[in-house]
Amino acid sequence: MMRIKSVKKIRLLLNIGIVPILIATAPQLHSKEWKPDQIVQLEHWLRSAPQDALPVLGAEELEAARKSGNREAIDRVATDLALKLARLHLLGSSTPAQKAGWRIEDSDIGIDVQSWLGRALAGDALDTFYQALRPRHPDYEALRTTYAGETDPDRRLTLARNMERWRWLPRSLGNDYVLVNAAFFEAHLWRDGKEAGTWPVIVGKRSTPTPVFSATINGVILNPWWNIPASIVREMRGRFPASKGYVYLNGQWRQKPGPGNALGQMKLDMPNPY
Repeated sequence: MMRIKSVKKIRLLLNIGIVPILIATAPQLHSKEWKPDQIVQLEHWLRSAPQDALPVLGAEELEAARKSGNREAIDRVATDLALKLARLHLLGSSTPAQKAGWRIEDSDIGIDVQSWLGRALAGDALDTFYQALRPRHPDYEALRTTYAGETDPDRRLTLARNMERWRWLPRSLGNDYVLVNAAFFEAHLWRDGKEAGTWPVIVGKRSTPTPVFSATINGVILNPWWNIPASIVREMRGRFPASKGYVYLNGQWRQKPGPGNALGQMKLDMPNPY
């Protein structure tokens, strides 16, 4: 076994990846900051939410406030709807129960969306504001494009769920990361915003699914030993032939390094609880 430590640390993300965006400070919102053309822009984004598989918020409430001519009511309703829509694009529309089993922390929760909106209104940049909140990874755009042209209800539901999972993720992974798409049995290396390589991977069965998590890759181990998990030992009932390099050492089944090793000839060193 040979461990290589002089490898640039990168992130591993099971099932999906992201693109970074800069966070800037912005003024707090005050009353009567919405211009008529900004209200029109907001109505457009409210109506367009289903294109991202998001629910339509109260556009009729905004229209009613606008027809009333009450500036205070218009500003209040517009601000409330704008912030709700922004959080949907940024964080998704799912409940905690619907995210059960998702073990990737979303650092975007700490973003001050209200300040971002204040900056957008001050700079007449509402379109840019919402475009920045929406996931911008090519995989998300591919899902969005496919969703727009799909007519089968079940297929649309599957696409919508995958688009929602993108919104559960933090958006800053740095320049280099590995994205594992468990559904397609593939690992993708991304460098500087471009896909640099793809490899097949083995994932868990339905009874023992691969967990959804992120970890930091510290390096690689050449010619690794494989410490066989207890679940596989139970499944195999201890039937590990010596001819394939299996040995029982110190109360644990292991497989020797070599061309027949289940881990292959290189193992990513990425400490994690799984």
